Amino acid sequence: MADYSIYIFPLVTGITIAIVTQIIAHYFSKKNLETQRDFDKKNLETQREYSIKLAKMQLYHEDRKQAIVKLNDLIKKTYKSYPEFRDAVNSFLDDSSGLFLSEGMREELKKELNDVDTFLQERQSEIYGEPPKSTLTNIRST
Repeated sequence: MADYSIYIFPLVTGITIAIVTQIIAHYFSKKNLETQRDFDKKNLETQREYSIKLAKMQLYHEDRKQAIVKLNDLIKKTYKSYPEFRDAVNSFLDDSSGLFLSEGMREELKKELNDVDTFLQERQSEIYGEPPKSTLTNIRST
């Protein structure tokens, strides 16, 4: 029986080391899987956010392009009078479609329309003279 005791101690030690090694390997592989899963979750969320942001940018650019095309059509359209043209462009700029144009472009267009209005009023007063005061003012003065 003494002969077997020499072999039992190394055998039990080897089995114990193998079991402890498997437990440690399982623990670290589980930790690695959890870390990998967390990384994949974060990576997936980042990809989803990027995709949403990209889709929003594409939609915004498409809407902006459509707004510019619509403005171009308004400008090219034939109108009977300047006030009709001015009102059409102003209503477009104040409409939700006009919001897709940059703020600077909208302000510049409105300024240009106001400049043309001022110019036309000055020319009208040069041609026809100053407009008469209202009849209500004339009635009060008499």
